[in-house]
Amino acid sequence: MKTLKTISMVKTLYNRGKLRLTEEGPELLDQQVLIVPRDLFTELIQLYHDNPVLEQTIYQVMRQSVHDFCVSINEENDHEPAEMLHILLHLTRLNGYGNIEINDYNAAERTAVFYVRKLPSENVGDDYTFKADTYWAGMLAGGMSYVFGEQVDALETQCVLEGHNSCRFLVGPRELLSGRYPDLYENKFPGDRKRCNGEGEV
Repeated sequence: MKTLKTISMVKTLYNRGKLRLTEEGPELLDQQVLIVPRDLFTELIQLYHDNPVLEQTIYQVMRQSVHDFCVSINEENDHEPAEMLHILLHLTRLNGYGNIEINDYNAAERTAVFYVRKLPSENVGDDYTFKADTYWAGMLAGGMSYVFGEQVDALETQCVLEGHNSCRFLVGPRELLSGRYPDLYENKFPGDRKRCNGEGEV
């Protein structure tokens, strides 16, 4: 059923001229699209496995880029937050990141729980048994910061690399994340560094 809905969305985008192939490459929602192999993300995971500074850098880059993407595609369309969330969920499937489900969505408290299956981390290998999808947490944080209209972060609380059948992410204000998962939060955001300052703040 979800696949059929995504196909329907693709047809709608194509018929409205929002999905097309230009001389510069594919374009989606008036934005240039770069298709990259899944192996790129497995390489990223392997690179930042023992490097918390690089891991946080990747998180912040992904966070900011997705937030900027949301801003740019909404400049002309003026989507409501719920509609923007709907678009982002379909784009996740369309771009091949995996099957994503949202639970416990609470706009008032700016929280949500996401379950994602078939992320590239599944291909990293048996030598890695940690919560690996920090890059994806950054993408969720950027998109949901735009949807909520306020800065939120995302924390992966379970990963397929640890034997689970899906990766789980909690999105919310950093105080909520650190309160519910203090050890995990400190591991992923050591020392609660000040993030997204200055021009990079969202």
